[in-house]
Amino acid sequence: MNSEESVQMAAVSALAVELYLLMYSFCLSAQSNVATLDSWSYSDNQLAFRYTAPSGMQDETESTRARMRAEAAERNSTKVFTVLLALGNGAEQASSAWRSLTIQTFPRNAVPDQDDLIAEEKMNAWVAGLRLTAPVRQVVLSGQHFAVSAFGAQDGTLRKGVVVWTTVRKGKLLSFAFAANSASVLQELT
Repeated sequence: MNSEESVQMAAVSALAVELYLLMYSFCLSAQSNVATLDSWSYSDNQLAFRYTAPSGMQDETESTRARMRAEAAERNSTKVFTVLLALGNGAEQASSAWRSLTIQTFPRNAVPDQDDLIAEEKMNAWVAGLRLTAPVRQVVLSGQHFAVSAFGAQDGTLRKGVVVWTTVRKGKLLSFAFAANSASVLQELT
């Protein structure tokens, strides 16, 4: 194995540990949304999961919900994601320090006649705001299947990246989307 493969394996191993911890939290019972100065903890009893976000993030859930409803109204669409949690770091979107994460759901039965992987792949693209899908990596942690897609786009001097993890959970497509304007910030966030 060469040094590049070793680095890739180490990155995959670190990511697998983080995702294992995330999946472990799916099994824990939850109480309610709790915000602290240093971190965010979000729980959803219906979907039976808990997520603790990185420190330094601010709650943008209500403004994100309002923006998504307005965008759907402009398109005359009734299909809107349910935003469970939206966090940002308060930086301007044009800043190289900008980062965000969202947790969203969409009814699984609203993507008919598709197997789960295809539905998850579509959800990843929709969450990223794209019409085209990206290559999907399949990850299984603690028996829970995830479809993982990474998207990137150049915007002037910024390289915006989005990584979306989607699974089917209790009749819903459940997505975790991580976005940042630099690869190092995105890697830290995910």
